Amino acid sequence: MQRGRARVSGVEISTLNLRQRRFCSIACTADSSRPSRNFGCFHMKSPEVYAALKDHLAPLFQAAGFKRAKAMLSWARPQQNSHLVVWFQVSQDGWDSYAGSKFTVEFQLSNEAIVGARHIQRQRFPTMLDASGREEIRTIQNKVIASLRYPPPHHPPMQVSDLRSWYLQKFQKLDQPYGDRDDIWLRYGSRHDVTFWASFIASKLPDCLLRAESWG
Repeated sequence: MQRGRARVSGVEISTLNLRQRRFCSIACTADSSRPSRNFGCFHMKSPEVYAALKDHLAPLFQAAGFKRAKAMLSWARPQQNSHLVVWFQVSQDGWDSYAGSKFTVEFQLSNEAIVGARHIQRQRFPTMLDASGREEIRTIQNKVIASLRYPPPHHPPMQVSDLRSWYLQKFQKLDQPYGDRDDIWLRYGSRHDVTFWASFIASKLPDCLLRAESWG
């Protein structure tokens, strides 16, 4: 499982203490004036992430009978007496000038076509895949990690002893395969990364929807 994280009513919550959260907030904007080597992107806000995902995935959802839902970036379609909702969430940690950010994808069967509604069944995208699919995710994650700039000593999270080791884990290669219960978020350091993830999700979407159809 991903460390330092909890979820309440479908919303991601960091279990870092307040002092650490303040430093993470500073890190999101620190050094933003410096150009990034991550495909020339130095600050990618969540609306840009959602826009890039929408550009690549909207035609596929429309072709599969989905309509845009209201919250976040989401689509929904009727499924028997319920609704199948697929939605994207960018991490509330925000953008970091060196570590980038991450997002997740959720598949939800519920009585209402509302993101985070009381659900009959709900799974994240990586858990919809088999072991080989999760290995593909790990390969992409490592490519993203390898493209990141290593943070300098003056970067705020590097200056707090109880935060530094946790923060530096973001730059470490993933050596072990993911398990089927791991809480996997999709990392990105540039728009290029987001569009690559969109293509990957598109390639897996038909099988994911077939699996979700078996929920009822």
